[in-house]
Amino acid sequence: MALRGLDPSFYPSPRLAMQAPPERPADVATVNPNLDGRPDALAVVDVDPRSPTYGQVDQR
Repeated sequence: MALRGLDPSFYPSPRLAMQAPPERPADVATVNPNLDGRPDALAVVDVDPRSPTYGQVDQR
């Protein structure tokens, strides 16, 4: 299936997403449900199980 012009990280179906190589860093939306003035955010998390920083938020 040719997907010209699309962002290479966008998959038009769950099946194609499952066939893709696993992510190493993952972009994770963090939502503040408390409505206490703190903003929502986007975090980059290390999701490579072989990495020494696996599961941690990238602080760079």
